[in-house]
Amino acid sequence: MRQNSYGKVSDETLRIRKLMDAVTSIGLDDNASIDACQSLLEHIYKEFSNSEDVFVLAAKKLLTETCEDNMLSDDEKKALASFASIFDNPISSEPIEAIAENTFVLTGDFEVPGGKSSMKSAIEAAGGVCKSGVSKKVQYVVVGGLGSDAWAFGNYGSKVKKALDLKLSKGANIGIVTENAFFQYISSSDAKDAAHALATIEEITGRFERQNASTKVVALEFNGLTDGQQSMLDAVKDGKNIYLTGLGGTGKSYILERIIEWANSEDKNVIVCAPTGIAALNIGGTTIHHALGIRPEKTTASNANPWIREDSPLLACDLMIVDEISMCRADLFDYLSLALKNAAKLRNGEKEVCQLIVVGDFCQLPPVMTGDDAKLLHEKYGRDIGYGYPFSGDEWESWNFDCIELTEAIRQRDAEFVSALNACRIGNTTGLKWIESHSADTPGNNAIVLCGRNKTAEDVNKRSLAELPDTEVTYTGVKDGTIEQGDMPTAMKLALKRGARVMTLANKSTETYMNGSLGTVLSCEDKFVRVLFDTGKEADVYPHTWEVLKPAVEDGKTRYKCIGSYTQIPLKLAYAITIHKSQGQTFEEASIYPECWDPGQLYTALSRLTRIEGLHLAHHCADSFLITAPEVIDFYEKQHPRA
Repeated sequence: MRQNSYGKVSDETLRIRKLMDAVTSIGLDDNASIDACQSLLEHIYKEFSNSEDVFVLAAKKLLTETCEDNMLSDDEKKALASFASIFDNPISSEPIEAIAENTFVLTGDFEVPGGKSSMKSAIEAAGGVCKSGVSKKVQYVVVGGLGSDAWAFGNYGSKVKKALDLKLSKGANIGIVTENAFFQYISSSDAKDAAHALATIEEITGRFERQNASTKVVALEFNGLTDGQQSMLDAVKDGKNIYLTGLGGTGKSYILERIIEWANSEDKNVIVCAPTGIAALNIGGTTIHHALGIRPEKTTASNANPWIREDSPLLACDLMIVDEISMCRADLFDYLSLALKNAAKLRNGEKEVCQLIVVGDFCQLPPVMTGDDAKLLHEKYGRDIGYGYPFSGDEWESWNFDCIELTEAIRQRDAEFVSALNACRIGNTTGLKWIESHSADTPGNNAIVLCGRNKTAEDVNKRSLAELPDTEVTYTGVKDGTIEQGDMPTAMKLALKRGARVMTLANKSTETYMNGSLGTVLSCEDKFVRVLFDTGKEADVYPHTWEVLKPAVEDGKTRYKCIGSYTQIPLKLAYAITIHKSQGQTFEEASIYPECWDPGQLYTALSRLTRIEGLHLAHHCADSFLITAPEVIDFYEKQHPRA
């Protein structure tokens, strides 16, 4: 079990407790004099000179006022005697008075399923407002029930400290209450706001329970197709347009391979594509932009109406498969949809619009969207489209997708771990708490670091490589034809050393290495790199050529034409990678930095692991790190309405 540092009492907390006891002891001492107060005040100025702790400041203020007239009155002694009890527990458990028209700030981790996100939804449904910062305009600061002893005295966190400071120095009327105080109100009051909040919590909890009930794990000896995969294949054969989704590790990529095999055996023209170059390489296809023959800026035009060339592969396409659909922004999907429909119009009635299969999990990472992108899309659509998921655009509904969700986990065989991941997938923090309590105490010897920021990953890789004693060997890649930065899986200048941890970026064979295999460099030769893989196998890794493909039609059949290539040793340093770049990968061991800010980011990282024993968390997982976009929740609820 993981021993978490969260909840331990710091040395500073102990010092402040001792100070508070000293203040109280003066008031309780019948023989205490003003000299004792002055001595303790001098001690505070000396030992806590730079402290901004609210309790230290309160003690300083009380003792200063007491010493002003150089006398210690009975009332002042009472105030000193009650000092510790007043601040012993400034967080009230008494029920709140109302939610509607009040402003709340939430802090800490919450016991309610879904954590802080569920609390926010309940408050807003009841007519309240949630703010991120504390001010005099706030009526309540609600402290999550998963706080700890370390939160008593001087270690409350900035929001509670700010509220206490406003109460003490500004006379602000802010209630600092427990999570239980909030739930006492909504469960016992007859007020409409309480009923709305309670109904929202019950709805969220019900959704989590339904999701958890769908969790399945296939047997270790399982071979073939799961029930969900077979349903998918049958639906494709029936000619349906399908959105395929599911928990990470349920075999979405595997069933895609079987579908492509079937389509080829039926002599169908198939185009396989993905939103990014790396994702396209992973499935042996092309990017959506290459399939359409367009530049990225083409899709943001307000009146985009795709022009179909006479030699466009879309004219002959029977089946289009789009992988990693969650990364396909709304404007790109809309443009693709219109292009497919325009292509169908040019077939003179011989063919209908091609069959479309989109694959991915909107609970994972959303499309990339900068601030400038958001402005352009707001102008294009005349509305806010949130994170830009493809279902937020104008064309998604027109395809009448059958939604097939794979629920039988193949990557992870531990039922409890799968259940926890399933919970995390839709923002249920109970899954996060289970993972945190069962994750490894320390990272494994070969654990890769998964982190949110590119700079963090780059720093870890550079530092780790620099610490190795051998001389760096640099391998230079070769570009030919049309190659963009996003088409290059590894660096043009690849620096390696003996002992470096690396990941492969191409398949050789199941007996040697596959895309994503981890290992350690044994030697850096002129024309290859010898690697000892974590499986115990050694292999010489020679340069690999990645082809950038573009679909074309030859003799009525869809073929892929090479428009450029990139040749390099198919390795990258693997001490650390970003969570974005880990999507689609599988790891036996990883150390995860769980501070995340994008929807699906933390879930994506957690679901890369095959087993809980190989998962290490670099620090405590706050509720706020686990984010599921509200529009994704709404989307999935529409796909699976309650009975």
